[in-house]
Amino acid sequence: MHAPALEATYPITFQQEVAEKLGEYLRQRQCVDIVGMKRVGISNFLRFFLWHKDIIPTYISKKDKHLFIPVDLNDLVEQEIYPFWTLTLKRILDATDQSGLSDMVKQKISDLFDKSIQFQDLFLVIDNIRQALSLLVDSGVYPTIFFLRFDRLKDTFNPSLFDNFEIFVQNISLSLFNAETQTIMMRELAKRFCFIFDESLTFEYFLEQM
Repeated sequence: MHAPALEATYPITFQQEVAEKLGEYLRQRQCVDIVGMKRVGISNFLRFFLWHKDIIPTYISKKDKHLFIPVDLNDLVEQEIYPFWTLTLKRILDATDQSGLSDMVKQKISDLFDKSIQFQDLFLVIDNIRQALSLLVDSGVYPTIFFLRFDRLKDTFNPSLFDNFEIFVQNISLSLFNAETQTIMMRELAKRFCFIFDESLTFEYFLEQM
């Protein structure tokens, strides 16, 4: 969760045109696809956008509160659905702990994570993610989850994964922010997510493949 030194020190004008467009989409809470081949600099740009301290006031909003939640799937030991959602909830907790949110909100999200670890139930973890995101929104924060190196789950894609996301759709406004590469699996994933999510939704998911 610590800022990579190199990308955090890039000048704020780095990839300015792309950053302006991305910031506008985040400000409007819209669904977006970033399409590119491997090794064209998507990962480099995302690390800059995630970690540079001036990104939010420069490209998104000087008054609204935004919370970036990076979920790097390189940290995923088991490439399975339950560990994936557990890691997601842990990163929501980590980002919240490092934010300026109240101790009460931090404790509530910590309790949700502890309960998930205690019972180790998939549906409980997913519902606790929903509750954690709801707490952030109720606190006046716009959370954005960045799923990095999402291709690590390519062998795990199945209907249950999409069903899990649909649970969020039924309970919380969600939208998809997809950094797509030129692979059939990622293209199909983007199509399915674009079918599930629409422009009226209010969270972003950022999927990225190295």
